[in-house]
Amino acid sequence: MPLETFEYGSAESLGGDGAIAEYLLAASENGDANHIARALGVVARAACQIFLGIPELHDLLSTGH
Repeated sequence: MPLETFEYGSAESLGGDGAIAEYLLAASENGDANHIARALGVVARAACQIFLGIPELHDLLSTGH
């Protein structure tokens, strides 16, 4: 019997500013630029899902909330 799998979107679990900030902090801890770039993509998708506009996303990323 094959293993049943489910699609997982990490952007869906980032429901607010605090979760996004923690996610980026964790992604940047090892200093791997590829990992940070992937995390920024996830954050951009999460921002769209929680209806953050570009100015709000810029503020979030620049202030380090």
